Parts: sequence; structure tokens; C-alpha cells
Amino acid sequence: MGKEYSRQETIDAVKSAMNQPENLYKDKSLNWSGITKDTCEYYTEVVSEEILNNLQQLKNINPITRSDSYKRDNHKEICINRDENKEVQFAKRLSGMEIPELGKFLDYQIPLKDSNKDKGLGKIDLISYNADNNTIYLIEVKYISSETLLRAMLESYTYFKTVDTNKLLKDYFAGTDIDIETVNVKPAVLMAGECNNAENELNDMECGTRRFEKALELVLDVDIFT
Repeated sequence: MGKEYSRQETIDAVKSAMNQPENLYKDKSLNWSGITKDTCEYYTEVVSEEILNNLQQLKNINPITRSDSYKRDNHKEICINRDENKEVQFAKRLSGMEIPELGKFLDYQIPLKDSNKDKGLGKIDLISYNADNNTIYLIEVKYISSETLLRAMLESYTYFKTVDTNKLLKDYFAGTDIDIETVNVKPAVLMAGECNNAENELNDMECGTRRFEKALELVLDVDIFT
């Protein structure tokens, strides 16, 4: 990162971004790595603490219900386009596979928009279903990325708040013997390849040196996988 910021400058940036909580994860401050120039705190710690202090704003993100199905029929045949984003390519390769912690990957690039009026909304990179714990994961993929884990967590949580989970479950489990009333839906982050900033954050969170970011992970109930 080029420019250095003070603790107060960091707090001010987050406060301003939280006026539009659905776009918070896009703010530059969520992706600052390193430490503040005056107090030598990790930027991710200052940002996480400020979010925790104003958590209700984040929880007030409104869901959007798609008229069309979340399940995309044109995803039945997977075509890897090498001009696509590497994370999209990686998500496509995982689609249909199954791993112990996340279960079976059901789909990739799941749209959140209902119409063109819903500007700025991204797509859920992957969704998976783990039958062992009856949980569907809404997964933000970070594949060979320099982005922070904090940003990935906030993006996954934002999509979790935006999606109509009841309709999502109906769209994917209609005609199956799965009782959607009992299925858990959770935001998640999957890191693969070289994600140095995110990996450093995760290590620090586990050893207690990024306690505010760890607290935010727990309160948002985001699961992190590597």
C-alpha cells in the first residue's frame, strides 16, 4: 500500500463507508494492509473495531428477492474461459466436486440482482451443501489474491444478508428429500493459492494478535476455509 493513514483517518474512512452498509466491503479501507502511521495498529484491527461498534448498521442490509431462479440452467455444462478472472475459473473447476468440510459444490457465480435497477451487486462465487451438518455455504473465493481476509469476510456476509435464503433453498432443493426448514445457511470464505495478506490475518487471528478482526468473524458467523 502506498499512502499511510493515521488511526483517526482510518476510522473516518470506515464511518463514511458505513453510510451505505451494502457497499462497505468495496471501500478501499477494507483492503488496507499494514499499520497506522501514528498508533502502529493493524488497519484491519482499527476497521474491525469500528464496524463492531456500529454493527447494527451492517445488520440492516436489506435482502433482495430474485424473480428468476438463483439456480442457473446454463451452468449444467461448465466451460472454462481462460480470459475470465482466475477466481471464476477456480470456482468453475470446483463446481460438482465434493470435499469433507464444505460438502458438494452445487453452483458457481450465483446472481443476486433481480433487475438492472439493482446496481453494484456482485455474484456469490460458489455455494456448497454439507449433508453432515445440514449447512449450505455461500462462499467468497480468494484465489491467488492480495486482498485482505477482512474484505472477503465482509463481502461474504453482505451477500448472505442480500440473498433471499428461503428462495435460494427452494430453487436448489426443490424435488429433493431435504427439508429446507432445517437447513442452515452460512457465509464463508475459501482461500486457495497464494493469499499472503489473508493468510497472515488468519494466523494472527488464531494466535490472538488481531482480536477485533477475530471478534468480527465470530459475531458475523463467517466460516473460513483454506
